[in-house]
Amino acid sequence: MRDIGRTVTRLELGDDMVFSTENWLQSVLQDFPTLQDLGYHFCAAIKVPLQPTHQYLRCIRLHPGKPSVRIRDDLVWKRLRSHRDAFNQSGMTSLTTFISHDQEQWSPFMRDPRWELTVESITAKGRKVVLDWEETR
Repeated sequence: MRDIGRTVTRLELGDDMVFSTENWLQSVLQDFPTLQDLGYHFCAAIKVPLQPTHQYLRCIRLHPGKPSVRIRDDLVWKRLRSHRDAFNQSGMTSLTTFISHDQEQWSPFMRDPRWELTVESITAKGRKVVLDWEETR
């Protein structure tokens, strides 16, 4: 995968529980050194990168995925927090943007008071949160 990874700038991981079996996100960061845009379903990708660093990654595109129907579960919020915290670190030197996709799936999150805390922790680091459905208006 390393040879192919040197030319990939955008990668989208599907909503498949296979991504919960290993730390795929850590592998992506290591094997795709020129990656600029990464999209994935955080409920499927249970494991987060440990101490992530990446020189070129500018954008994280998050989809809640299938488990969003149980949005009140603290486990789903814990997952969201762990993914946000993993990528919202100083080792992600080029990261500027978190994009949320699929208004219907994110709506329950946005009605919860924890949503504002999530957004504030990202913007406090000088990054922005984009809701893709608002960008297209």
